[in-house]
Amino acid sequence: MSNNQRLFRNYLLDYRYQLRYTFFMVLISAMLTTGLGYFWYSQVRVASRLVEVQSYGSMSEQDVALIKEDLAKQDRQRLWVLIGFGVLFAILLTGAGIILTHKVAGPLYKMSQIMNTMRDGKLALLPDLRKGDHLQNFFATFKEMYDALRNDRETETQHLIQLSQKLHKTNTLSASNATIEELLAELDSVIQAKQKSLEG
Repeated sequence: MSNNQRLFRNYLLDYRYQLRYTFFMVLISAMLTTGLGYFWYSQVRVASRLVEVQSYGSMSEQDVALIKEDLAKQDRQRLWVLIGFGVLFAILLTGAGIILTHKVAGPLYKMSQIMNTMRDGKLALLPDLRKGDHLQNFFATFKEMYDALRNDRETETQHLIQLSQKLHKTNTLSASNATIEELLAELDSVIQAKQKSLEG
C-alpha cells in the first residue's frame, strides 16, 4: 500500500459518516456556486450584448464583427474561469470536509476501539485525544468513567491478591474453622460487591 493510500485510509476512519457529510457540504456549495455563477455570467452576457448593440451605430460591420468575436472570446474565458473556480472549490471543500469530519470520526473510532478492548476484559491505560480533535469534553467524561472502572478493577484485584496470599499462608490442615470461615466470608463479600456492580 502506498503512502498516499495509507494517509487516505488514516483520514477516512468512518467512510459512511465522513463521505456522506462531505457530499452534502459539496452538494449545497455546488448549488449555491452554480446559482451565483449563472446570475453573474448572465449579467456578463447582457453587458456584452449592450456593447455589441452600441457598436452598430458608430462602427463598420467589420469592426462590429471583430468586437463581437472579442466579446464572445472574453465571455468564454470568464465561463471557463467560473467552471475552474467551481471545480477547485469543490476539491478544496471535499478535502476540508474529510479533515474536519476526521476530527470527529477519530475520537469516535478511538472510543469504539477502547470499548472493544473493554468487552474483552482489558482496561489498559487510556491516552488523551490528539490536540485539535473534537469531542474533547465528551471524551473527558468517557475517560473519567473508564478511569473509575480501571481503578475499581485495580482495587478489587489487589484485594483478591491479598486474600489469595492469606489463604496460601494459612495451612488448611492446622488452621481453625473460624480462620477459614473468616477468609471465605471476606472473599464472598468481594464477590457480592462485584455482582452488585453488575446489577441495574
